[in-house]
Amino acid sequence: MLEVVHIINALPKIGGAERLILDMARAHKPWHMRVITWFSPDIGLCSQDSEDALEVLALRPVTFAKLRQAKRWILEADLLHVHLFPSIYLALFLPGPKLYTEHNTWNRRRAHRSLRFLERLVYRRYDCVVAISQAVRSALIDWLSPSSVPVSVIDNGITLDRFPNVQRVLQQDLDTIAVGMAGSFSDQKHQELLVRVLTHLPDRVCLVFAGDGPRKAQVETLARTLGVAERVTFLGNIDDMPSYYRGIDIYIQSSHWEGFGLTVVEAMASGLPCLASDVPGLAEVVGDRAKLFSNDDARGLSAIIKSLIESPCQYKDWSLYSIERSKHYSIGRMVTAYGELYDTILAGQTLSGR
Repeated sequence: MLEVVHIINALPKIGGAERLILDMARAHKPWHMRVITWFSPDIGLCSQDSEDALEVLALRPVTFAKLRQAKRWILEADLLHVHLFPSIYLALFLPGPKLYTEHNTWNRRRAHRSLRFLERLVYRRYDCVVAISQAVRSALIDWLSPSSVPVSVIDNGITLDRFPNVQRVLQQDLDTIAVGMAGSFSDQKHQELLVRVLTHLPDRVCLVFAGDGPRKAQVETLARTLGVAERVTFLGNIDDMPSYYRGIDIYIQSSHWEGFGLTVVEAMASGLPCLASDVPGLAEVVGDRAKLFSNDDARGLSAIIKSLIESPCQYKDWSLYSIERSKHYSIGRMVTAYGELYDTILAGQTLSGR
């Protein structure tokens, strides 16, 4: 059996790359999987899984015993699977075949064109680079080009049977209609837009956020300033995402940029009508322009929400669409694709972008 070691910064409770690793660990797969985290001691995601499914070594706080164990794991590995920055730079110095998964359409390094040459050298040190969507692949090639780095695409997948896959209905006499979004509070996610949208919606519409992050206090302040604080709930990081989706009526992802949108797929698999900002990764996942909005247009988004909550037929249709759309992103399909790629890398075959 292949021995694959994943290298990632940390394993916080909410994060697309981290969720990919957890779902791969839970899935039936023809390889043994270990995870080394090194940049942060946060491994909160591990509380959502059993020890035998996700074998994790957290190097922080660093000890000689942990370093020896990490060295042993790396030397025993047939292949290293690396995620995120700065792990992509750290892993350059590790031995053996290496695969890197690119998770986003943009990062801060791409704001500095002087780093492009260095980035080309870094990516070329990997046996293969995988993008989690076509949008991520296109953005990476644009950044590195001209470059000979082969970039494959493997769509993210989730464990669909964790979610009900049941068509939802919206009762018209509900006292409260809950709109939700899950994700870190950061510049990328842009939760402020949803707070502003509340000012254009009936009082019975409320917001339920899951997640934490550096911009949470600013979002809370904005809610108070706009007079909607009583209609906004901040749950923080939560373990039971299926229960979170059951507790809301509509899911919205308002990101400025997104490589894929794993929480959108989870929400779709929960039967929720889903809306997303019109950015490449999310547009690819949602697949229907009627469900997309400009992430600087609060009035436009509020109009879509109003039409959805005022039309039971439209709500049911969008719920059914979500369920069918989510089936494309199964964990089984993703694991099979990665397994084939691992075999190709270890066989020493030349890869070409797909």
